[in-house]
Amino acid sequence: MINLSLKKHSLLFFNPFEEENNNNEQIEKLKKCIPDIIDHELTERQRQIIILYYYEQKNMTEIAMYLRVNPSTVSRSLATSRKNIYRILKYYF
Repeated sequence: MINLSLKKHSLLFFNPFEEENNNNEQIEKLKKCIPDIIDHELTERQRQIIILYYYEQKNMTEIAMYLRVNPSTVSRSLATSRKNIYRILKYYF
């Protein structure tokens, strides 16, 4: 019974700075994990597309011309890469 009443009033002890610290810690962890995932878990083509799109700020048409593939191929590869990264990140968090 005591535990239930403490849970009920736990908002009274809420510290927004703790939440911010937890978010900052998670962001730092993400910053460390994502490059490792890109380097070790994606195919070479997926890696190229992620780097060109996110790090070099190229659009899908530019990437398609650079890699000599159809823009829809770039789009599909980018979507698959994101899914793979997300799937792997679920294990980290």
